[in-house]
Amino acid sequence: MHKIRWILGNNSSKNQFLKKARNFFAEINVLFDTTLVYLETSSLLINYNKMKKIAVLLLLSLGFVFESKSQEGCYDRLEKAFKERGSYTISDDIHRNVIVVFFDKNNESTCVKGKARVENGAISSIFIYYDDNTSELYDKKFHNEKRQPPRIADGISEMIFTTDGERIKVVFVDKIKPRKKQFKEAVIPDDL
Repeated sequence: MHKIRWILGNNSSKNQFLKKARNFFAEINVLFDTTLVYLETSSLLINYNKMKKIAVLLLLSLGFVFESKSQEGCYDRLEKAFKERGSYTISDDIHRNVIVVFFDKNNESTCVKGKARVENGAISSIFIYYDDNTSELYDKKFHNEKRQPPRIADGISEMIFTTDGERIKVVFVDKIKPRKKQFKEAVIPDDL
């Protein structure tokens, strides 16, 4: 009790004490605020630097993904899918949903929508669709390596050569088999 009176003392010493205490806490508050601002700024800088690194890595990885997708031509993707899943047999008929693949000298592929007539298990005529959804007969003479009508194996024609030196394949996308079913993984209860 005496100590409290001594600290508080009379009114002038009490006011002086409160003034000193306010100043002291104000300095602590300023110091505390400054420290927080510094910490927030440095963490933002750290986060900014981390975000920059992450953004660069993300852009680089996306670049590799897009580059690998563009290097893997449309035909490569189709061929891979047909090899993995297989194909139903191609009947003699006009198939209205095929992909006609044109190969350039560097073996790069360009895919366009088309339709094809199959007779006796070989392609007898090819039609190309245009962007207005009309189709026209691909009127160039074509054959396989043996100069016979091109045959079809596993949903994809053998290489077709035209008299102009073009190389094409016809892919019967409607005839690809569905993906194989995968086993459903069992969920084991936690309370075992």
